[in-house]
Amino acid sequence: MTATKTKATKAIKKSTPQAPAKKLSALDAAHEVLVREAKSLNAKGLIAAMTGYGLWTSPGGKTPHATLYAAILREIGVKGEASRFRRTTKGSFSAMTCSGKSTAHPLRPAKVETPKSEPSKVNPKPAKGPKVPAEPVGGIAYEPLPA
Repeated sequence: MTATKTKATKAIKKSTPQAPAKKLSALDAAHEVLVREAKSLNAKGLIAAMTGYGLWTSPGGKTPHATLYAAILREIGVKGEASRFRRTTKGSFSAMTCSGKSTAHPLRPAKVETPKSEPSKVNPKPAKGPKVPAEPVGGIAYEPLPA
């Protein structure tokens, strides 16, 4: 009797569909993208990456980037240092790690030294001065005013 009961329970468990995986919110998807990319991105770049990774799609709104931008700023304002995001530059955000450091490079990128070359003297800029027509315009000759 117990053998048939166990088989019946196993059959029910097999036929019951598993609950679908919970969809990520836009903020969760944005954080996931920033962690994967390890660089700062703006809201439009985040929306494109979230769609590209298949983490989140817009439900049909016209400006999902504006909504995401506002939501990230709201989280930073409410949670402060405990926020998952940091504002790196105007309009760009990076993810925070567990250690409290940003995944993106600091505000200033690494300085790349380029060899300095001599300025070109082939086409020097003309000297700036008063613009006086070289020839009379409309038959009127221009004469300097008396001092």
